[in-house]
Amino acid sequence: MIYTLTVNPSVDYHMDLSRSGFEAGKINRSLGEEMFPGGKGLNVSVVLAQLGIDSTAWGFAAGRCGGLLEALAEERGVRCRLIRLSEGETRINVKLDCEQETAINGNGPSIPPEAVSLLMENVRSLSSADTLVLSGNLQAGSENLYEAVCHEAFGRGARLAVDTGGEDLRRVLGSAPYLIKPNEDELLEMYGSSDHSEENIISLMRKCHLDGAQSVLATLGERGALYLSPEGELFRAAVVKRGPVVSTVGAGDSTVAGFLAGVSRFPGDYGRALHLACAAGTAAARCRWLASGAEIEAAAADIVVERIS
Repeated sequence: MIYTLTVNPSVDYHMDLSRSGFEAGKINRSLGEEMFPGGKGLNVSVVLAQLGIDSTAWGFAAGRCGGLLEALAEERGVRCRLIRLSEGETRINVKLDCEQETAINGNGPSIPPEAVSLLMENVRSLSSADTLVLSGNLQAGSENLYEAVCHEAFGRGARLAVDTGGEDLRRVLGSAPYLIKPNEDELLEMYGSSDHSEENIISLMRKCHLDGAQSVLATLGERGALYLSPEGELFRAAVVKRGPVVSTVGAGDSTVAGFLAGVSRFPGDYGRALHLACAAGTAAARCRWLASGAEIEAAAADIVVERIS
């Protein structure tokens, strides 16, 4: 089973201002509104469901907005196992879909120690048959949570897929994550580099390998992605036919979901897994929200993968 963890999920409230635009200090009227379950781990679960792969979403939910979040996620085929908090409200993020992508993100509730203990009980139920996906940055007061979760999951033999950056990513390398997915900037930041050349990116991916990561998937925006396998094989994915970029929100999460779905469908065939990963990320960038299975399949025709070493 694949489990995803979203520590600070949200209800994302999208307002369509694509024609009228947004003017500060004035009354703005949207052309339409939609609500989506938000948070990087939940995004991974939604895209996995679109690709026919079961998962269970872990995380925390609070108040009436927490109930709405669960309902929105389950409507999209996501099985939720969120820990209910006794105080606070799950955050609402307001997304203004206009010429200049604009968002107002809430803080979210504080996570008390007893809720963390319940999460760790879930982690202790994992086995070598399970994969745990940790996505996104942590809010203040929970900086060491990923490290503790990874240490416990590693001890249970579970595979870890980690999509975060900075110190949160550095801290988990000692738990030998099966997959890490830094973007280009996160990878450079982790090693204090400013060299964006492909040669340097590959060198830093190999450093991640030496520092504990079993495999590394580095996303390069419109240039595609690079993947370093546990055996040291290196693959490049390129987008050979580019479409209009509508929103990059969720593209990285979609890439993680696509890769895990590819590993499930094509065991040992890293090239095909990378192809599906890049197709999912590319399709997401062409949508206002996350892509459907059909949209991912259509984007796959625009991706070329090659083994480069």
